[in-house]
Amino acid sequence: MVAVDLLPGIDISITVAGQALTEHEDHDEGQPDRTTTRYIEAVSGQIFEVRITAQKGFRSGGDVLSFRIHVDGSKAIDIPALRNSACSFNSYVHISQGCRQRRSEVRRYCFATRETASDGRNLAAKSHQLKNLGSIVVTVHQKYMTGVCEPDYGSKKPSTIGIVAEKALKGKALSHSVDILQIRRERHGEGGSRAP
Repeated sequence: MVAVDLLPGIDISITVAGQALTEHEDHDEGQPDRTTTRYIEAVSGQIFEVRITAQKGFRSGGDVLSFRIHVDGSKAIDIPALRNSACSFNSYVHISQGCRQRRSEVRRYCFATRETASDGRNLAAKSHQLKNLGSIVVTVHQKYMTGVCEPDYGSKKPSTIGIVAEKALKGKALSHSVDILQIRRERHGEGGSRAP
C-alpha cells in the first residue's frame, strides 16, 4: 500500500481478490518531487482493482481530493472525489474496478501479457505510447468545490497497443500491460465508495 507522504492518512494499493499486492521500491531510481513510485508483480489474466483509503479524521487542504486513475498512459478512467466530510466518523474507501459504462456496468481492469517481436517488423506503438506502458498511475489533486455535477458514465475503452517491437522497449523489464475486459453488470451495492 502506498502511503502518500504529502497527504498523511491517504493510502493507495492495487488489489487482487481483495488482497493488496506486494509492492517494491527501486532505491536507485530517482523520483520527481511530489511523486511516489512502487512496482508490483503481475500475473496474466488476473483482474485487479485500485483501492484508495482515507483514514478516519483525514482532512485535505481544499474541500475535496480528486483522484485520477490512468492505466497504460490512457486518459483518466476513473475520477473519484473525496470530500473532507466523508472521513469525519469513519475511514473512507473507494475501489476502482475499471471503466464505468453506466451506473451498473463496468469494464474490469485485467493484467495482460505484453507480446513482443524481434523479427524486425515495424509493429504497433509509437514511443509516446510505450512511455507509460505497464503503468497504473493515480494522481491526487486538492480542489475547492464550486458545484456538483453528475458522473460521466460511458468512458471509452482505452485502445490497446498490440505487439511491441523488443527494440522499442529499450531494455525495460516490462512483461505486462493493462487490458479492460468486456462489460460486466454489477449487483446493487458492489464497487464504488464506502466505509470499511
